[in-house]
Amino acid sequence: MFIGFNFDEGAFFAPLIAPILFPSLFVRRDPRRRLGGRTALNLLVYFLPVLCFLLFVLFIVPIITRATYGYDFDFISTVLGTHDPRMHEADYGLAGRLTPTTLYLNFLALLEPSFIPWQLRPYLGWGGHSIVGTLYIGTVVIAAVWVARLGSIFDRRLAFRSLVLLGLFILFSATLNGRHAIIVNGYYYGSAIAVFVSLSLALLVRAASARGIRSQGVALLLMALPIAIQIDHSVYATSQSQIGYNALAADIYAKSSPLGFVKIDRQRQVSGAELDWIWRMWEAGRLLEIGSRNISPGSLYLVAELYRLDQFKYGPIPSGLMGAETIRR
Repeated sequence: MFIGFNFDEGAFFAPLIAPILFPSLFVRRDPRRRLGGRTALNLLVYFLPVLCFLLFVLFIVPIITRATYGYDFDFISTVLGTHDPRMHEADYGLAGRLTPTTLYLNFLALLEPSFIPWQLRPYLGWGGHSIVGTLYIGTVVIAAVWVARLGSIFDRRLAFRSLVLLGLFILFSATLNGRHAIIVNGYYYGSAIAVFVSLSLALLVRAASARGIRSQGVALLLMALPIAIQIDHSVYATSQSQIGYNALAADIYAKSSPLGFVKIDRQRQVSGAELDWIWRMWEAGRLLEIGSRNISPGSLYLVAELYRLDQFKYGPIPSGLMGAETIRR
């Protein structure tokens, strides 16, 4: 968990998985201790990675960024969006643009890639824009709750807890992405939904298996179908959408200051060599000189992040700097 926290904020949800699925492992009665003390000790040990991460990001990371990049990383201000003009202009606040409407749209956007094949999108709709598609997803949820009731007490508890976990992840994703993408697209920001959908389906299969081999076979088929749909979306539909998004982002970046110096070759594919060249130009203080060559749309994101990093370190960069007049000069 500690490593995951340092890679992506989506990992912040991970500590909730075990306590929700297996609460008895944390709230345990011990005749030698008070219930509250035992529970507190269990939670303290389990959440040590969270405490270590907070200590690391609040005290150690600023030392690293100060020595390496010349600025102090402020985790709290970053989370609150204190120095992000986009956050202020959009009036996001701490919870972002989370509203009942965006929560509902995120609910559909996260579940649809698992239950609606992209080939049926023209007929069922997408993203809450079709009553048919919305009714379909609603039927799937109702069916899942009904199947969860079929098993033994233990199986029912696990199945319902997995559905609660799935719902909490949708709420978490809607809150987290309300500060950025607003409505998740199921490709990057919402990709972890597949983990919780698969977990719920597996436990629903276990619950349904108590009714005999025939119902178990039906449940297995129902479990395999969403997995196949999700894979198909990942391989084809979402990759195609990202290609279009890349081209759109390239247009936006290329036409906007301060990245107007970048030249985009729409036909060029991003490569490791190109990204390495951009990185080395930035290390040498020559980031703006990449405007002398055409780059791929995919590498534009690296340029944008490095440019923003230099802004943190050096402040606003004059718009006329080109060629040998580098940032660091």
